[in-house]
Amino acid sequence: MTEQHSSSSSSSSSSSSNSSSNDGAAAEGERLAKAVEALTLRSAVLPSLNLMGVAEAILTGKCKNIIVMSGAGISVSAGIPDFRSPGTGLYYNLQKYKLPEPTSIFEIGYFLENPKPFMCLAKEMYPGNYNATKTHYFIRLLHEKGLLLRNFTQNIDTLEQVAGIPADKLVFAHGSFSSAHCVGCHKEHSVEFVKQNVFADQVPHCECGSLVKPDIVFFGESLPERFFTQLTEDFPKCDLLLILGTSLAVHPFARLINFVDKDVPRLLVNREPVGTPILRYEEEDNTRDVFWAGDCDTGCQTLADLLGWGKELQRLVLENMKPRAPAPAEAAPADLTPAPAPASAAALMPVSTAEVAPKAEATATTASAEPNPVEDSKPTAPLPVLPVVQSGPAPTATQERHTPTAAPQTDAHPAVVPAEQKQPAEAKAAPATEEPETPLTPTLVQEHERGSATVASKQPSAEKQNPPEGPAASGVEHHER
Repeated sequence: MTEQHSSSSSSSSSSSSNSSSNDGAAAEGERLAKAVEALTLRSAVLPSLNLMGVAEAILTGKCKNIIVMSGAGISVSAGIPDFRSPGTGLYYNLQKYKLPEPTSIFEIGYFLENPKPFMCLAKEMYPGNYNATKTHYFIRLLHEKGLLLRNFTQNIDTLEQVAGIPADKLVFAHGSFSSAHCVGCHKEHSVEFVKQNVFADQVPHCECGSLVKPDIVFFGESLPERFFTQLTEDFPKCDLLLILGTSLAVHPFARLINFVDKDVPRLLVNREPVGTPILRYEEEDNTRDVFWAGDCDTGCQTLADLLGWGKELQRLVLENMKPRAPAPAEAAPADLTPAPAPASAAALMPVSTAEVAPKAEATATTASAEPNPVEDSKPTAPLPVLPVVQSGPAPTATQERHTPTAAPQTDAHPAVVPAEQKQPAEAKAAPATEEPETPLTPTLVQEHERGSATVASKQPSAEKQNPPEGPAASGVEHHER
């Protein structure tokens, strides 16, 4: 009897032990299966973490709603100086205006006291003096292929419109020269009215006596409403984010990289690595971020070659190239002193025939070629809430997505129709026997894949060594000056 009880007890204990072991094995197997599934999903974001992988994703139809974020790096090859390059950057060349500090030229308070330095700078940078770059035409190709959802740009040069990108595809985050308003009564003035005054070395004034300013966002001004509207509308649809020629140092623009879904690939084309740690191209567990080191024109041509669009892009640039204008005489320093407003619009000078030539092409850039605004407005609509606008290193990896506050003023940027551009004789027609391009060939990869998709050497970013691009770190600091 005792033996039977002992045997039964032993059998029960063994059964319990086996059941516990089986449960543990099942749980471990389930965890392993989930890990494998997660790894498979992550690795499926891009076929490979380089330009080839990005090109394959586009060609296979995985990326049909591409958002482009662009900065000054895409305009440097046009001859427009960036903000930071030593010896050639905009901040360096502003010394002749004897400003309290370089960023004063983009402070609304200083502009109201002495608008002439800004108007002199505007004369140098005014649209119509420069050709669009290969990068601008690559963005246009994305539109023509039906792939461009939106181009969010920090630039104020309007070269996107010169390249033929439709106005409804553009968001000028920091404003542009394509419209102008009175700073007093807010009456809208024509682009031609402002241009006539600028090129006649005059400061434009409204009938009310207040200054007229191009709708470029200065320190102390809010971002255009269109920026917030399209941010809310576009980023949930984005399936590929291209980040071209920006230092990602100025917010809220830099924070846009957080707004795409976690499975959306992000390609950075820039001379220097920026955007870390939010962009994870330097991390071993990176699954979607690609960094191509080099100038934007070369990077875009490389990607176009892999897509089979290379020759088409080259023809587009050649067909739209126009001669550069002769350089104007520099304004005398005495012209920079504040002047009283004219009694009426009739006092304005006639149009000057002076033309402006671009500056020498800058040799290095990652900074933006636009004034970088400070968004200090209160929310007026329940749109998606960006933190305080600031300039500096990109946000940390622990930051959550934010939704921006709506700016109180509207964005009015009518399309600027580019001047008729003469087509070179040799580019009027492509050769009849031209063979179609073959995308994604090993030869193209060897010749063009110059960037690194993984780890660029960790070096101090430009933001830490140079002054911030455009309007700087904090709106509060500028208001206290």
